[in-house]
Amino acid sequence: MEQKIYVAYDGTNDYETYKQIQEWVDSNEEKFNFFDAIDLYKKLDRVEDELLREQVRERMSTANVVVLLVSKTTKSFRRFIRWQIEYAINKNIPIIAMNVNGIRSVDYDRIPTILKKNLAIHIAFQAPILEYALNNWPESFKTHISKEEKNSFKYTEDIYNDLELIPSDV
Repeated sequence: MEQKIYVAYDGTNDYETYKQIQEWVDSNEEKFNFFDAIDLYKKLDRVEDELLREQVRERMSTANVVVLLVSKTTKSFRRFIRWQIEYAINKNIPIIAMNVNGIRSVDYDRIPTILKKNLAIHIAFQAPILEYALNNWPESFKTHISKEEKNSFKYTEDIYNDLELIPSDV
């Protein structure tokens, strides 16, 4: 089964970062099916919130995993990004929080409060660790959910080293 990966991000400030992820995918032998809601984001101030929320839920309903791009504006984006995170949490869709600044753990200064209290893996913005998380986190997520755990997780430095990743200076 092909993984359907929904990417949540600030459409104004993080679009170029999202395009970089798409370039990673295009150059990777292992194909991932990424999709987003940038077209819905562009309607944010022109459509009633409840209608837009419903459209977001419909769009996300086929996702197997959600990748949240965490940047300097993510925490303050209280509507659109929060709706996407809430939907993923309510539907038990695994969340991978990918720190654009390269931090390899929870970036408490940038993630929304709702994500501080719910299950997610937090990774650096690097292609190999994203691929690793996409291949491993969904199964780990199921285990944590079955134990009713709601912690934030990160991969060990050993995993980053095994992937030959050096800390990024984004």
